[in-house]
Amino acid sequence: MVERAVKEGGEIGTPKSGEARISALPAKAREVLEWWRKETPFPEDDCLVFFGGQGRPLNRRTFGDILQRALRETQIETGNRFLTTHSFRHTYNTMMRRSIPADTLRALVL
Repeated sequence: MVERAVKEGGEIGTPKSGEARISALPAKAREVLEWWRKETPFPEDDCLVFFGGQGRPLNRRTFGDILQRALRETQIETGNRFLTTHSFRHTYNTMMRRSIPADTLRALVL
């Protein structure tokens, strides 16, 4: 359950809706996150798994910059599209729409 989120300025608060969210997570992803959490230099229980420079939280701009650099380095042609990390949500929805009922998909992407 996601109860805290990183805001634009780097501060930590509630998700946009103000309510906790449930995120489906495959077992392998959970295993990797648990391993990663053990490797963090910030061992306190309330510290972040993903952190930026000087222990600051990563934010959406950080991931956007990484995505744009990866697209350039892999020479993936984006044409006139501006891809963001949010684009993966749309891709996931499109791909899963063929595999699972609409009400189940809505519940997964709340």
